[in-house]
Amino acid sequence: MTAQTVLAAYIDWRRAHGVPDPDQRIKGQLARQLGEALRGGHDPALVAASLAAWHASDTHPSTLASFIDAAARGGQPRASPARPLTKAAAQQAQMQETHEALKRWAGEVDSDDDNDGSHDTARVARRG
Repeated sequence: MTAQTVLAAYIDWRRAHGVPDPDQRIKGQLARQLGEALRGGHDPALVAASLAAWHASDTHPSTLASFIDAAARGGQPRASPARPLTKAAAQQAQMQETHEALKRWAGEVDSDDDNDGSHDTARVARRG
């Protein structure tokens, strides 16, 4: 199976469902990405299913490779464990880091207490 046969089947499917053909630029983008995926060793059935998923998403043709990659991964996340998966997770990690830094700073301030229990305010203000 070639990129041209997958693209031709897609265009035939569109016509059968009353959807006009994509313009030449979109056909070219899709053919290029389909060809890269097939040359990269992706299963033709996976590539065709990814093309159908892309069509249903109503996104730019340049995103087709992401649909192929997602299908090849079987839906597993592509993010590395060292990188937060979501914005919320990143914000949570930042809050935790700030909390730990404040705890360390508070411990330093406590260790700077004079024997009478008062703080040297000039020294504390310089840290701030």
